Amino acid sequence: MNFKLVIQFLLLLSFYHGGFTNELYLSCGDHGFDDIACMFSVNTTYQITHTTVYFWHEGITNDDISIIVPHYSFDDEIFAPNIPSFLCDTFKNLKYIRFYQGVKAINVNTFKNCHNIEYIHIGRNELRELPKNAFVNQQNLKTLYINNNSISILHSNSFGLLSNLRTIDFSSNNIDAIDERIFDNTGTREIHANNNPCVDSRAYCYGKLY
Repeated sequence: MNFKLVIQFLLLLSFYHGGFTNELYLSCGDHGFDDIACMFSVNTTYQITHTTVYFWHEGITNDDISIIVPHYSFDDEIFAPNIPSFLCDTFKNLKYIRFYQGVKAINVNTFKNCHNIEYIHIGRNELRELPKNAFVNQQNLKTLYINNNSISILHSNSFGLLSNLRTIDFSSNNIDAIDERIFDNTGTREIHANNNPCVDSRAYCYGKLY
């Protein structure tokens, strides 16, 4: 047996699938977008500790990246829970970020450093709760998708002071209670709330939650 070839194969396997490291792999270029985008892949349930970025074109830096989307072969069974916050720390000028099939929880630090973000899509995941002040620093956020999760309650300060928020979609969740003050400090114009218990049953959804 050629052990050298075996070792090379294993190293290549870990390179593509992250099998031996807690590393996030990003391939960055135009990817068909107007702006510079990164497609990520990861194969670990553990906390990401570092990232490897591969730029398709010379001259691109982390500050040029404005879009983050999953790679087409993304494994929906394995997802490191700190990927969003890790990316926000790495790419300071993100405007568009999407994660699906694997996000189990977010906290107040998940999007803390995404100050320029305008579009967040975390629909079709496994979220059960939306923490208070989860989006407190996202003053430029215009569109938020949290649809197709398992969220049951929306608190008054779930969205902070999102004066630029125009569209929110929390359809297809398990929401049976919505704080009546939830949109007081937002600029929301378009709300998608269908396929939730308190909406579909025409129950009294709104009240003050503490």
